Amino acid sequence: MPLCAFWRCRAGSRALERTRARLSAIAKLRTFVKDERIFLAGDPANGIFGLVSGSLNVSFPRGYGEDYTVHRAVVGFWIGELALVSGKPRLVSVRAAEPTVMVHLSAQDLTKLLREDPRLYAVFYALPTRMWGSRSASSAISPSLQATSAWPTG
Repeated sequence: MPLCAFWRCRAGSRALERTRARLSAIAKLRTFVKDERIFLAGDPANGIFGLVSGSLNVSFPRGYGEDYTVHRAVVGFWIGELALVSGKPRLVSVRAAEPTVMVHLSAQDLTKLLREDPRLYAVFYALPTRMWGSRSASSAISPSLQATSAWPTG
């Protein structure tokens, strides 16, 4: 299961299987062309995004309409959880650095899911830890991540 690859799930646990199924039910694949914006600093949170293929430029606004790129994100990168959980506007801008595919978990669907099962907050809290805690974000991704044809697009 591709979503499981992001969280390094172990097969066999019923709880993990249920979590995977619930997240897959709300996941939508979205494609972006080079330089297309995923979101801009100041935008309201519309969910979280996981990078399936391609790469992203993460930047801070410098003023005068210019952005300062602070990070080039690779496969396995998640972004958007801070704005979603805090209820504050986005702090950074994110654009596709090349043709890119992302999995999107909408704010509305996630909010409903978290209301139904608050234990899932731990999964989203762990996203930055797992992403930055490994030597490379892409090292945590299994080959099954590319098998996304069963995911809905939107």
